[in-house]
Amino acid sequence: MTKQQLIVLLTLATLSGSILAQEQRGRGNPLADLDSDGDGNISFPEFQQGDNPRLDRLDEDGDSLVSLEEFLAASPGRGPRNSERVADEERLQERQAKMEQRQIDRFEEMDLDGDGLVSKDEAQESTFLRLDRDGNNLLSGDELRPSRGMGNRGERGGRDH
Repeated sequence: MTKQQLIVLLTLATLSGSILAQEQRGRGNPLADLDSDGDGNISFPEFQQGDNPRLDRLDEDGDSLVSLEEFLAASPGRGPRNSERVADEERLQERQAKMEQRQIDRFEEMDLDGDGLVSKDEAQESTFLRLDRDGNNLLSGDELRPSRGMGNRGERGGRDH
């Protein structure tokens, strides 16, 4: 193989790797999908560019705000599967009350201005803060991966306004 053929071969290999990486960007990788500057992290402005279809689904009256009632009404049902696991009706009611309280706590955490309504901006900021576990105002691939065991209940980061 000549030197020129080797250079062409290496160039083609490099280009094909780049093309493959670009194709992978749009395939469900949240970091690649939101990392518009390609630095391997997601800043808050990059995070804000992402869609939030769940918030749109929660907004039953179309006012671009989600009330506590809308939030609770859209929470996933617990169905008979849980009632089969929890035979005692009192324990089931207790469990449902705890789940509802967690939902209320999450809503209050998202309601940054305390007006009883959650806007898209509030939902994005509170979600970003919750995900930014190391508090460096950037989301890494590790922070976007679901935690096992603790969920996102560990320390939460902060963001300068």
